[in-house]
Amino acid sequence: MALIILAGGKSTRMGVRDKALLPLGGETMTGVIIKRLAPLFSKTIVVAKDAQPFIRYSVRVISDEYPGCGPISGIHAGLRASSDPYNLILACDLPLIKSELVKVLINHACKDLTIPIIGKYPEPLIAVYAKRIVPLLERSILAGDYKLTNLLTHLEVEYISESLLRKVDPELRSFLNVNSPADYEKVKMILQEEV
Repeated sequence: MALIILAGGKSTRMGVRDKALLPLGGETMTGVIIKRLAPLFSKTIVVAKDAQPFIRYSVRVISDEYPGCGPISGIHAGLRASSDPYNLILACDLPLIKSELVKVLINHACKDLTIPIIGKYPEPLIAVYAKRIVPLLERSILAGDYKLTNLLTHLEVEYISESLLRKVDPELRSFLNVNSPADYEKVKMILQEEV
């Protein structure tokens, strides 16, 4: 299984800063994720506009084939580039991701999509996708349907309950994403407490 990190977003709520490259404890936000999770996977692929910031990591960097379509195009590009049948897709703005939670997803992966449910909502940017869904992703992109949750009705889905996830991540910090400067400050504080 490969780890695919989506780092090509516009970071509009962060202002002019690219959140994938925000500094966190001597690393970038994406670097924190790579260090935490790469040992669990056969390879790491980063989907980004520019390979230069990731040269210091042992990762493969690719770009979207369909830029400007949101996360669905990053998932499509990552799955196409991977030779593994299953792949963990992860947004770059989840630096508190716990390896124990990732192992739960890995251990349940057998369908087209293995996805956590938090409250009533699926979390498509921290989920295991099967490579075999690439044609469906491409059809959706070409049809102008970029909404990831619309895919759920077309896939065999394994839902992972919040109660199961809380056993390994009681506060669900793995799902705390950095969308704003306030989120960034909160995550920095939590990471300092963990050290």
